[in-house]
Amino acid sequence: MAIRDEGPPPAHQHVRLSLPLKDTLGYLPTVLLAAGLFMYAYLSICYDRFYARLGVDSNDVGLSYAGTAS
Repeated sequence: MAIRDEGPPPAHQHVRLSLPLKDTLGYLPTVLLAAGLFMYAYLSICYDRFYARLGVDSNDVGLSYAGTAS
């Protein structure tokens, strides 16, 4: 019995490695939550550094948690 080597598949038979839309949308809340937490942390640090140079706290100018998060 001989083993045949058929070589690579034809160009029209590419394998798609993508997630179905339903599975992809399942990750959306997690991605949005992580992005929101990252943006809040980044903006908090930026606001604190900016207002520290002016000698005031970011809460003194009205930037609370809700203000920064929104």
